[in-house]
Amino acid sequence: YLDWDKIQDKNERKLLIICCADSKNIDGVKIPENNIFNNQDLYNNLIDARILRNAQYNQLRNNNFDYFIKYRNGLGNVNVEYFKEQLQNPLFMPAFKRYDGIFYSPELRKLYIEKNRDSNLHILIISGLYGVLEFRDSIIDYHLEINRIPFWTQPNNISILNAVKKYIEVNDISNEMVFYSLSNIYNDALKPIEEWINLSIPIGRGHTSARFLEQEFLPRL
Repeated sequence: YLDWDKIQDKNERKLLIICCADSKNIDGVKIPENNIFNNQDLYNNLIDARILRNAQYNQLRNNNFDYFIKYRNGLGNVNVEYFKEQLQNPLFMPAFKRYDGIFYSPELRKLYIEKNRDSNLHILIISGLYGVLEFRDSIIDYHLEINRIPFWTQPNNISILNAVKKYIEVNDISNEMVFYSLSNIYNDALKPIEEWINLSIPIGRGHTSARFLEQEFLPRL
């Protein structure tokens, strides 16, 4: 059940939580433009978990060459040297532009910006490397599945949930106005609380859920 009267109230702050995407766009700029979680006082657990993930990512890069052979549009098969360059000389791009999956179609990207600007909609992304991202946060091109061990440990997962709760608190969002559209693996990472509303429709590997956001949920805000 969706309380559309409340959801469509422009003064009501809302939060949508979505997943990242394995497919990503390349290139970017040398100077990051935005990092909403760069406040150690508010998000210390998440920042510590990010530092740990980055160190683990470097170790994985050095010890498991085959893992980093990955197809990238415009690049063909890229390997560990490409992702090493991303870490040493990073190029940044807003997360909602970097990701290129079904939740990041041109139509949805346009709606994310429009509804964030006009309808009091906040958007967070669950990421394999970053943990939690605000949808405009600047990120590098990386290759890391959401459930890659040792990244997805209980302390790291707790940092994700705590960061989302803190974001909700700081931005004065009610739990009844928190919506998420995540697959089971992302749900396991986030551990949504009972009051949050699941918009995922478990048919078609996420295509149905993305279509619901694009055609029903977001246009009505």
